[in-house]
Amino acid sequence: MGYKTPNVDRVAREAMMFTDYYAEQSCTACTGAEKDQPIVGLVIIKDLSLKGDRYKDGTLLDPDDGKIYKGEVWVEGGKLKVRGYLAFFFRTQTWVRGK
Repeated sequence: MGYKTPNVDRVAREAMMFTDYYAEQSCTACTGAEKDQPIVGLVIIKDLSLKGDRYKDGTLLDPDDGKIYKGEVWVEGGKLKVRGYLAFFFRTQTWVRGK
């Protein structure tokens, strides 16, 4: 075919195996200030305000598809419940504190 790749060809001949990947995932599907920002450390829950026992009227960013949803969060049984809405449909995730 077209181009010679001597370094890649040498690695293939020597049967070198790459086992680690060091690049950070970034939010390529996001828009605005979040575009191409590293996912680790990205603020995905914004503008919530306390209403009763829940934080509501905020937004949730899904870094996988870059979409922003209306959302709310609350604690139930020591676990954080995170709910995102699309019109009258919703999905709730349960987040557990890591050790």
